[in-house]
Amino acid sequence: MFSRDTILRQIQQLVQVLARVLFHKSMHAYDEARREIDEALNDLLGLDTAGLDALDRIALLARCRELGGWSGEKALALADLLNERGQLALLDRGEAGRVEAQRWFQHAHTLYAEVLSTNDTALPHDIHDRIEALKSELVLTATSLADIDWRTWRPVDPATLLFVVQEGKVLLIRKKRGLGAGKINGPGGRLEAGEAPHDGAVREVQEELLVTPTTLEKGGELLFQFIDGYSIHVHVFRASGLIGEPTETDEAAPLWFDLGAIPYEEMWEDDRIWMPHLLDRRPFLGRFLFDKERMLDWRIE
Repeated sequence: MFSRDTILRQIQQLVQVLARVLFHKSMHAYDEARREIDEALNDLLGLDTAGLDALDRIALLARCRELGGWSGEKALALADLLNERGQLALLDRGEAGRVEAQRWFQHAHTLYAEVLSTNDTALPHDIHDRIEALKSELVLTATSLADIDWRTWRPVDPATLLFVVQEGKVLLIRKKRGLGAGKINGPGGRLEAGEAPHDGAVREVQEELLVTPTTLEKGGELLFQFIDGYSIHVHVFRASGLIGEPTETDEAAPLWFDLGAIPYEEMWEDDRIWMPHLLDRRPFLGRFLFDKERMLDWRIE
């Protein structure tokens, strides 16, 4: 059992280190700031950066409890220090820095979340703001789906896609504006406030092609996270009926393709992954991570 005095000394040490780190950053002495943090972590946790990298969530929390005892105040101070180390990794190290920062941010998020769940200390008034800011950093430095906290993931926009399938052909569009302009896709777009996905899917086809799809069935859902922070939850529909003749508008040009000749090379990278599920009427839930138009990772269930 560690005494309260031991824990208080550790908290004081962390606070002093953080103050020196912020001073070094203000003077653009980034190597000094990194050194301060690395030495403090080695002193408090007995780990160098490689050792810390190797810890998963459970091992990190166990290490914090073993060396000095658990304290919400100490965990918060340590999380702030880890967060700063991640910020430093982003400054001048390109892609390698992004990957390194992701690990620091993950560890900081683990400690923040543990403090919230244990509720053993008076929380600072900005703790939720700190966590939300850190979640944004986790997205910006993400390189795989595992870097995203899908339990708390919320899309910026809900949207729809709809594919009319008739007589061995599928109705697609050449998109003229908005996200994916120039690509071939299904008609669709963002939902309006309070709009049901089914209604939004029909409205988007009406607006883009001046026709009304009928006999809709839900095909699946797609969750997209872009590392610039944008995210979208797409409800995908299939329709077998159509009232009217597809007509080009300012938003889209209609294109019919044989089901065996879908031009995936002109579409978003993910389309070739989930569209076969839609066409075969196999329900799906897809998760995708994108850097602009480049797909970094995906999973489909």
